[in-house]
Amino acid sequence: MLSTALRAADGNPFVYIAGYDNTVTCFEFNSATGELKELSKSDCGKNPTYMAIHPSRKFIYAANETGKGLVSAYAIDPKDGHLTKLNEVSSGGDGPCHVAVHPDGKWVFAGNYGSGHIGTAPINPDGSLGTPLEPILGGKNAHEVVVDASGKFVFVPFLGTNVVNQYKFDEATGKLTPNDPPSATASAPKAGPRHFAIHPNGKFAYSINELNCTLDSWMYDRAKGLLSDPKWISTVAEGTDLKGMSTAHVLISPDGKFIYGSNRDGTKPFTRSSVAIYSIDQGSGRLTFIAREDAGGEIKVPRDFALDPTGKFAVVANQNGGNVTVFARDEMKGTLKKIGTYAVAKGPSYVGFMAKP
Repeated sequence: MLSTALRAADGNPFVYIAGYDNTVTCFEFNSATGELKELSKSDCGKNPTYMAIHPSRKFIYAANETGKGLVSAYAIDPKDGHLTKLNEVSSGGDGPCHVAVHPDGKWVFAGNYGSGHIGTAPINPDGSLGTPLEPILGGKNAHEVVVDASGKFVFVPFLGTNVVNQYKFDEATGKLTPNDPPSATASAPKAGPRHFAIHPNGKFAYSINELNCTLDSWMYDRAKGLLSDPKWISTVAEGTDLKGMSTAHVLISPDGKFIYGSNRDGTKPFTRSSVAIYSIDQGSGRLTFIAREDAGGEIKVPRDFALDPTGKFAVVANQNGGNVTVFARDEMKGTLKKIGTYAVAKGPSYVGFMAKP
C-alpha cells in the first residue's frame, strides 16, 4: 500500500478519484470552499476504473477493468480514507466498467462491457465478498448497473444492444429476473445507452446515449419497475460532427431540477468535451437545454463527475487531462463555474463522494 499522511476534518466528506492507474487518491473536500486536500493514496490493482461505496461507509468496491475482470473489496480508514484490501472475486465476465452496491449493503453488482454479463456477489458482514452467483448474459456491452431506491428493481444499459434491461431483484437470494417486458429500447436506432439515472421523485428516468450523443427522458413506473415513452434531446450543438464524439455519465441534482451529461471529444486536442446542462420540467420530466460547460477548454474527455453532498459543487474527472476540475454550482440556474483544478493519477474515470464515517 502507498503511504498515508493527513486526517480529514470533521464535517468535510471524502472524495475518491480512481481510473486507469493502480493509484486511488482520497481527498478531503471542503464543503464551504470547494477546495480539495489530498489525504491518502492506495494501491488498488490494475485499472480500478469505477468504485462503489457501501451504505455503512466502512467499505468500498472497485471494478478492475481487465480481460478477466475482478471486483475488489476494501476497508476504509475513517481517519484519512486509506484503503486496505479485503479480497477480490470474479466480476462474472470480461472488461467490467461499473460496480454498484445494493441499498441493503448485502450485494454487489458488476457490469461487464467486454462480455455483456451482469455479475452479482454477496457482501459478507466484514465487507469482504462471498462466492459470486452465476452471471447473467443480458446483451452486448453492459455499461452500468443501477438499483432503484426500493431495492426491488435493477436497470442495466446495454450500449451494443441499444436497450436498458429491466430486472426484478430478490434481496434474499440475489437473483435477477427479467421484468415484463425485459427491456426498454432507446428512442433512436444505434443510440447506445451508457449510463442511467432515476429522478428523486420516482416518476422519471434518464439514459445518456454514447453513440449518437443524446439524452433520453423516460416515464418510470416505480411500482412495477418499468420504463416507457422515451424522448431524446441532443447533448451537442446542432450541426456538430459526431466523428470522435461520445457521451459518458449522467446525474440529477439533489433537488431534481437539473440534469447533467458529459460529452467526450476523443479527437485531439479534445476541445469539444463538455458537461451539458438541462432543466427538468417537474410535471412532465422532459428536458430544456441550458448550457454546455467546458471550463475554458480544460474539460478533456470527462469520463465521470459527481456533485458533493450539499449539491453546491461538482467535480469532473478529465480522463485525457490527468486532472479533476472543481465547479461551483448555481443552485437556482443549474450552471457551473470553475473554481479549481487538481492533478491526479493518469486516466481518471471515477469520482465518488462519501460522508466521513
